[in-house]
Amino acid sequence: MQWWLHIGNETYPHAKRIYINCDGGGSNGSRLHLWKAQIAKFAEATGLEVHVSHFPPGTSKWNKIEHRLFCYISKTWAGQPLVDIETVIDLIGSTTTKQGLKVKCVLDTNDYPTGIKVSNDDFSRIDMERIGPFHDWNYIIRGFILHAENICSNSSGNWTAFGNCGKGVFPNWYKVMEKLDALAYKAVNIL
Repeated sequence: MQWWLHIGNETYPHAKRIYINCDGGGSNGSRLHLWKAQIAKFAEATGLEVHVSHFPPGTSKWNKIEHRLFCYISKTWAGQPLVDIETVIDLIGSTTTKQGLKVKCVLDTNDYPTGIKVSNDDFSRIDMERIGPFHDWNYIIRGFILHAENICSNSSGNWTAFGNCGKGVFPNWYKVMEKLDALAYKAVNIL
């Protein structure tokens, strides 16, 4: 999300989809429900269709970012004491190459709580299309699927998503709510 906010949205203002190529393990592992739920939240927030491909296990050494970026960052900060976060950000951000690579580095001050679990029920609401014979590693996420049984009215009479009236893992349903409001408006006018 941070890359899209700082660079991607300005560089590709008319994008309808984005492609993410990532390692198969760690926090963005191909088997992690939270990773896919966060990608779905990103898709909902941006309106982008997100195409994801993971490197198969044991092959992250083929990740071009590691070869085309990290080696230059290592050269830039070679011999420099990394005494604080500002020094690290400045050194990474000053990395360039003769071929035109310019690295942008910003401090991410967001909190990332640990221990978040995504239930199987919530995971099933992710609008995900698995692609090809290696579908565990290749998929498209378009946001969330809204099931009729998961829509309820809260105490103020507003429509919200999920049976718990919007207090779940995925509270970002503004697009769906706008569509439901429009449908309700049309239904009232017809009657």
